[in-house]
Amino acid sequence: MKTSVFSQMDIIGRLIPFIRRPNVSLQKTPTPDDSVFPESGLIVMKGAVSQNDCLAAIRDYDTHETLLVKHGCPVSDSKGRNFRVNNLHMYSESLLKIGTTKSFHDVASSYFGRRSLIHTSLSYKHGSQQVAHIDTPFFWTNPINMYIGVWVALEDVKPDAGPLFYYEGSHKYFNSVKELTAVYEASDKNVNRMFEIMHDVVSSKCKRVELCVNQGDAILWHPGVMHGGTFASDRDATRYSCVYHFGAQGVNVRFQTTFPNNFLNVPLCGLSEYNGQLYARKNMPKVIPHKD
Repeated sequence: MKTSVFSQMDIIGRLIPFIRRPNVSLQKTPTPDDSVFPESGLIVMKGAVSQNDCLAAIRDYDTHETLLVKHGCPVSDSKGRNFRVNNLHMYSESLLKIGTTKSFHDVASSYFGRRSLIHTSLSYKHGSQQVAHIDTPFFWTNPINMYIGVWVALEDVKPDAGPLFYYEGSHKYFNSVKELTAVYEASDKNVNRMFEIMHDVVSSKCKRVELCVNQGDAILWHPGVMHGGTFASDRDATRYSCVYHFGAQGVNVRFQTTFPNNFLNVPLCGLSEYNGQLYARKNMPKVIPHKD
């Protein structure tokens, strides 16, 4: 099948940012510095984002939702709870501004030992209600854990809206490729089952904490911290928020299909810059339906 002129132009357009701002480094990739995080494995930054920026991001989310509905695209499940939106920061300058907040990248760069960048993002109107899990298999890097999650509350989080929860210090368990591979094999190579086994261990050793934070508060977590979203007792309650997945310049981030195998550390996306910080040139926003 021949490639159309427009497809060729699109390919060239994607290559230009890569050539102009290559996502490579000649330095050996360092091992992340766990001492950047406290014993809990989680950093809370109170008032990290202004109210105006939070409200602007919510408006952009609602505008995008209206656009999808206008074109007949599904945005919510049968119970009216919105699906999450991948990479909305590529559409919304407000979300891009929040994701390039300097204080976030200062922490991430210290942890990585090199310059950080926005790899991808997820935006929410309702709580995720996700079961306990860790991010490491979904953002698989070489060396392990060259990733940080940054969650920002765009509105005050009420207890009945399904706040986040995490287990303090849980990143100290299953914190090596060897340990993760072992529990993955023990679960018959089923990641969800693997999380269940890990949760049995972690929940018996670590304190579970729910996070009812305020608008503009940010939470940065070590990739090995076990976390999730609580059940929303008020099904109509919103929990506008966004998650940024930070990687490091010159580090290839792979996904669950690669875990726990090794791979070449050659990033496949170019980088652009905004607000003095880097972000990957990823795909435009996409709605991700719930698995259940």
